[in-house]
Amino acid sequence: MTMTTRRALLALPALATPWIARAQGGFPDRPIRFIVPFPPGGGTDTWARIAAEGMQPELGQTIIIENRGGGGGLIGTEAAAKVPPDGYSLLFTITTHIQSPVVMRRFPYDPVHDFAPIGRLGTTSILFCVGPAVPAGVTTMAESPPGAAGGTSRSAPMRQARPGMPSR
Repeated sequence: MTMTTRRALLALPALATPWIARAQGGFPDRPIRFIVPFPPGGGTDTWARIAAEGMQPELGQTIIIENRGGGGGLIGTEAAAKVPPDGYSLLFTITTHIQSPVVMRRFPYDPVHDFAPIGRLGTTSILFCVGPAVPAGVTTMAESPPGAAGGTSRSAPMRQARPGMPSR
């Protein structure tokens, strides 16, 4: 085999590379799946559907909402941790993703190593509500009426809020 023939054979893969790359297509080239670790109809499901509705025209692909509720979000999150990391299955979740491992002894995923955050749509407040039987002067859990949930020896101050007024 001559030197020219060898060089021509070695150059063939380099010449074919642009056509191979074009044949692979762009991302996404198939539907995307949002795994929502809560049942249909709740707040997380609603936000997932709103986000999907806006993203579908931009991506040119269908986004399928897959609700995998149960276990306070653990079942769906575990399912998301086990899918191939190909960008076609995304976990659409809320703070329980990080909170559950803090308060539970055993959980089926590592929230830091098994997932990569790609965005945040917003934030929400977590509210502690009391009924009208709780006197207005109660400002700590310890001052709660006897039998009230959480009426323990904790003395953390409670922030009071009224409709239309921020609780800062």
